[in-house]
Amino acid sequence: MVIGAGSVVAKDIPDNVVVAGSPLRILCSYDDYVHKNEILMQEKPVIDLCPAQIMQDQESKAKLISNGSGYLL
Repeated sequence: MVIGAGSVVAKDIPDNVVVAGSPLRILCSYDDYVHKNEILMQEKPVIDLCPAQIMQDQESKAKLISNGSGYLL
C-alpha cells in the first residue's frame, strides 16, 4: 500500500492500492503503480547518489535538469 504525502486517512484502506488526497481516494492498484514506474525508470535518469553528492556531480545534475525529472535511489 502507498499513501500519498499529506493525505487524510479516516477509514480502513484496502490492500494493494495507492491512495492520496483529502478526502482519500484510490488512485490505482499497487501493481499498476509499480509497473508504471518500471517503465518510467527506463525512460528517465536513475541516480544512486545522495542529494549532496548530486549537487557536486555535474553529470548527474545535468541529467536531472535536462530531463525535468528522474529517480533518486
